[in-house]
Amino acid sequence: MFNKNQFVVGVPKAKDYLPMGVDKGNRPGTPVSNPEVKLVTVSNLATAVADVLESSSEFNRLRIIGSADAQFNPVEPTSLITAAKRSNDNGLSIAFNEKVQFHGSQASGTNQYGRMLGLEIETAYTGGFPQLVAQQVKSEFKGTGNAYFVIGQINIAEVDGANNKQVNSVYGHSNQVKLRGSGTDTTEFVIAHHNTIDLDNAGQDINNIYSGYYEIDDNTACDIEDAYQIYLNYTGSAATLTNYKGIYHKYNGGATNAQFIHNEADMPLDTAGAVNAKEFNLNALNAAPDSATADGTPGQIRIDANHIYVCVQENTWKRAELTTF
Repeated sequence: MFNKNQFVVGVPKAKDYLPMGVDKGNRPGTPVSNPEVKLVTVSNLATAVADVLESSSEFNRLRIIGSADAQFNPVEPTSLITAAKRSNDNGLSIAFNEKVQFHGSQASGTNQYGRMLGLEIETAYTGGFPQLVAQQVKSEFKGTGNAYFVIGQINIAEVDGANNKQVNSVYGHSNQVKLRGSGTDTTEFVIAHHNTIDLDNAGQDINNIYSGYYEIDDNTACDIEDAYQIYLNYTGSAATLTNYKGIYHKYNGGATNAQFIHNEADMPLDTAGAVNAKEFNLNALNAAPDSATADGTPGQIRIDANHIYVCVQENTWKRAELTTF
């Protein structure tokens, strides 16, 4: 017989013993009349549980359910791992918390991932067109009251400058689409990043709407050689390309004031190619050059109420008179 000193009182520790009833003859789930009782340490029990969970032949599905009426999305029975909780505790701020912390000296070229997620389809589809989605993130506000932000996903890449180091690139978000192999696949669209705003509530008032918003906030005196809000680069020497548009814009709205590009900074539009437009409008007439030898670079054009001035070579201007008709 076991005495009370052999049993755990309070929070168990790794070396504490736990009594375990072991039945080797009855079918699992049936009452055991005289089980064989053994003492095992908490550490040994944890190791045994870990071995079961790591075995693909034994572990089929894990369910962590906080309450019976917890809602699942999309279909709970198909999930490999299900974690759900329904609570009226508004202090619950994080549904799932993961962290891997590396320390010490890592080998050169080692790759570390906080999470590796993969979806691999080996089925030969013969019917319609299914949707293959590696990850869906959804933030939904169904309650009443006010919310400051409703954000589907936040990506943060942070470099701590407390220690001296060299970092080649810092990406807040990186999208890569790769088409590989040698088959005769046909793809209608290849899109690296897709933003969609779908408005179905006619009673909603919206002050501002952006399908893309990019901001650089420089609060330090750091040295920046080049800054790009949007950088486009196309390289396709071997591709057969019919039409290329660096930016393609379509508009079918009824705005009172519609502009394709609105620039509030006094900055020039610098292009190596031609400018094709329906009309050319100046915001205001220009000031005429002081003289035919005023400072100027070839190609500059100025228009005042009486003349059009063109700089034909450095510091050399010519003009044509404007007359009524």
